[in-house]
Amino acid sequence: MQPESTTDLLTVKSIISVSNGTATISSTTVAELFDRQHKHVLETIRGFETGTDDGVNGPVFRPVEYQDSKGEMRPAYQMNRDGFLFLTLGFTGKKAEEWRWKVIKAFNAMEDELRRFRAAGLRLESPTLVDALFKGQVSIFTAKQIQSLPEEEQEQILELPKKEIVRAVREMRQAKTGTQAALAGLTGNNEWYTPSEWIERARQAMRSIDVDPASNAVAQNTVQASEWYDQERDGLQQEWHGNVWLNPPYARGLIEAFVERLLEQYQTGNTQQAIVLVDNRTDTRWFQQLCSVASAVAFTKGRVNFYNETVESSSPANGSAFIYLGQNIHAFRQAFESHCLVLFTIHC
Repeated sequence: MQPESTTDLLTVKSIISVSNGTATISSTTVAELFDRQHKHVLETIRGFETGTDDGVNGPVFRPVEYQDSKGEMRPAYQMNRDGFLFLTLGFTGKKAEEWRWKVIKAFNAMEDELRRFRAAGLRLESPTLVDALFKGQVSIFTAKQIQSLPEEEQEQILELPKKEIVRAVREMRQAKTGTQAALAGLTGNNEWYTPSEWIERARQAMRSIDVDPASNAVAQNTVQASEWYDQERDGLQQEWHGNVWLNPPYARGLIEAFVERLLEQYQTGNTQQAIVLVDNRTDTRWFQQLCSVASAVAFTKGRVNFYNETVESSSPANGSAFIYLGQNIHAFRQAFESHCLVLFTIHC
């Protein structure tokens, strides 16, 4: 295997796997990349006198088996980043240096993905579900629903075609929650839509809505964003360019993930303006994170009457806040001040 260009990180990422929620690489892959015989790699690992447990994250080298070309089971090891570095520091030469650096970057990329998944509330306990996530077979939204099922049911759902998985999870959620849960005040149902008058205020403030990253076809009857993403296309995996309207899922874990993604997109310059509609949960970390970069916040004078496909309307237990990121604070104030208390932020 030849080292590819530094820009082709996805190819390198394919050599990193996930074991018990940790990024790992196999001894067979190390042998192939570094032009070593696998039996010699095994001998090196077995010969370490320092042990194979770092005392914190568990085994640095974990014994496993793999099936060779003859169909026979052979011994191998899965190793984390520390194990990989410890093993390959003794491999010298230009090619070894190149591959060591590329694999380190691959570990970085995989670990960034794992942190993002955990921030969204994913436990990463099921190898089948983790594999489906990295193959793009399921979105973060869908995986969060699937992980609550017994492992056998998870595997049955993940055997379905991609579109069928989304449908099966939706039917499962509807059967589980029912109308009574939908009336519970946004505590377990993420499919609530914003009335058109509030959408139009956001459009007036920003002049356009270019991206709605947490949406679906029903919501787009009102929002009419230039680009929008649903559970299947997973807005957390996309770039958010231009002016963003965000009414994030209210489920714990997901709202934090969407806030984190927005702040990242805004700070990199992809997002020029954004209006985020959330509960006025001023005590939460995600609310404070938003306000730390916001230019203005509009607190509603009453409650927003959200609606969904089965219930005509329902008000949340708390008032709402429209949080504005951008430079055009006067347009934001003009759009919202008749129905909100608009406050400007001062960043010291």
